[in-house]
Amino acid sequence: MHNMPLPYLLRTVRLLQSCQSYIRGRLPSILRTSSSSSGLLLTHKPWTPASTVTSIPFRFFNQETSVIAEENNTVSESSVCDSADHSHAHSGEDSLKADVQNPSTHPPRKLSCVEVLDAFSGSAYSQHELYDSIKSMWNVLANSKKLKSSDKQLITDHPNFSTLCYEVMKSAPSMSNKFLVYSLNVFVSLKVNQKTRLVQTLLSICQQRLSSLKVGEISILANSLKMLESNKTVDILNSGVCLLIELKCEDIKDVTLLQNLMRIAPTHLRQKFEEKALQMVDRFTVPQCLHMFSVLAEVNLHSESLLDACSHKLIDCLDELSCRRIISLTGYCSKLSYFNEKLLSAIGDNIMNNIYMWEKWQISAVLTSMAFLRFRYVPLLDYFADKIIEDVESLKTYNLMTVSKVYSIVNHLPEERGKFLETLNTALDSLMNSMKKKDLLRTVYNLCLLGLVPAAAIQKLLEDKSLYSEFVNFLLHYPL
Repeated sequence: MHNMPLPYLLRTVRLLQSCQSYIRGRLPSILRTSSSSSGLLLTHKPWTPASTVTSIPFRFFNQETSVIAEENNTVSESSVCDSADHSHAHSGEDSLKADVQNPSTHPPRKLSCVEVLDAFSGSAYSQHELYDSIKSMWNVLANSKKLKSSDKQLITDHPNFSTLCYEVMKSAPSMSNKFLVYSLNVFVSLKVNQKTRLVQTLLSICQQRLSSLKVGEISILANSLKMLESNKTVDILNSGVCLLIELKCEDIKDVTLLQNLMRIAPTHLRQKFEEKALQMVDRFTVPQCLHMFSVLAEVNLHSESLLDACSHKLIDCLDELSCRRIISLTGYCSKLSYFNEKLLSAIGDNIMNNIYMWEKWQISAVLTSMAFLRFRYVPLLDYFADKIIEDVESLKTYNLMTVSKVYSIVNHLPEERGKFLETLNTALDSLMNSMKKKDLLRTVYNLCLLGLVPAAAIQKLLEDKSLYSEFVNFLLHYPL
């Protein structure tokens, strides 16, 4: 078996000897460090026929130029070192470009829009580089819930931003539909003036290609149009998008696309999308059921049948949801005024079974949403009250207001009623000087509903003439 590769080994050695002297000078050391002929073979590329030796240049990994003519077949070591230094000097910029252009070559790293623009530099721009820059910026902006005006200003003031705008405007007619809507969304999100030639060009091409857009592209375009002021072009596009959404509703087979279109669908089409979602509800995954709550809360659509169907799936799979997602779920129920006793009880049971995973004020957020729905989950309320009694010093102004409001709304006091009320009274005495007057009035009101009359806080309120009439009205409705 070991005799078979020997001819290839000899040919490889001859090939290396015909190359640069730099390699020939190091060939003996390579041979000495190789423990066997098979080991040497594994360190080289497959053999190239001898007839092609003169036509195929041999390059180092850090060289940028090919081998010079055969008569100058000597390369000094200093030139190699210079090449390596040159490569090292540009390694930072090259690695940044690699992050943008070739994200699959190494673990992905989140880039900011400024970093993307830093990488978009040089005298020549390939179409691939342009598209990658736009896509990277779109991903950043899409994942940023709310970008500050100062951050947007920093991006638009970047020296490469104007160049990017010009290149996008020049390439817009030849862009694919996907990158066309990506580009429009990026510049609209960055508050580029819609009267500029760039935005008007992108809008005009979108109008020409409207009938050829896919569902996902329509969704991105609709989100962009929401951020623009009404004018003739925008109104025409909005009308066309609404018509396309209605036509494509029946053909949608992907749940994610359906939910994305539900976000942007006009009011008169919401019932149609609701019926379509009910037809597909059996295919919903757990994350998609949670996302449906989010979509319905965003468009303020209380669909009892759709919420019930999603709740039925979520009740059995709450262990798959993180604490943050469970908090979001109770928040969506609160916003939609959706009361499902089985779901809320299951959420409470899940929290109690995994109580070691929950922070105190995460529990507070869940209890606040439950209180809005007038749902009282006693074990969790008692547990939270015990934690407050144990650590009264952790109560801040907002926390005290929340606790007093939650327990007064659900009309609940724990078994250690006296200790709990005493703890709240102590916290109020220490915080009332730093509280706003109206916040103090609300807190006193909620504590009175619980049966606690904070004398010091009431006296402080009576001293404030601006709140005197409000406090008197309160006393008339609630006998102390």
